[in-house]
Amino acid sequence: MLIYLIGLPSSGKSTLGKELASALSYDYIDLDQKIEESEQMTIPEIFAQKGENYFREAEKKALHQCSNRLRLVIATGGGAPCFFDNMDFILTKGMSFYLNITVDEIIERLNKAQAQDNRPLLAGKNKEQLRQELVEKKEIRSQHYLRADHCIESNNISIEMLLPYIQKK
Repeated sequence: MLIYLIGLPSSGKSTLGKELASALSYDYIDLDQKIEESEQMTIPEIFAQKGENYFREAEKKALHQCSNRLRLVIATGGGAPCFFDNMDFILTKGMSFYLNITVDEIIERLNKAQAQDNRPLLAGKNKEQLRQELVEKKEIRSQHYLRADHCIESNNISIEMLLPYIQKK
């Protein structure tokens, strides 16, 4: 089975994905890392040198490439489900979880990890600009995210919250 984790940046997709894969004895792929390896550039470099459209094409390609495997947890990038037919593709290929955490929690995580500059669409923004950007992204992207098989709403999402859904399948 393929398990897709979707949600805004810093919603815990990568951290939870690794834990979930380990608990299930599945493989794990971080879609952004796969793109960086394939392109031999960081995500910020791809955005700066080739633009967002190029990145979104590379993201779609990476999503399709890794979805041919079995027993895999995939942490998508925050925008992956929102472009092309990616969400339809995710829904036909496996089980999806929307990790729905608050904007305040995302801001706290970004500040704690000092990770904002590694995210091109959030880089260089002060706290109020960041809040506004994340609120807008959540509003726009929710129409895609809410199509996931399961929506997990909590600022402290754990694999124990996901496992009952997976074990029923």
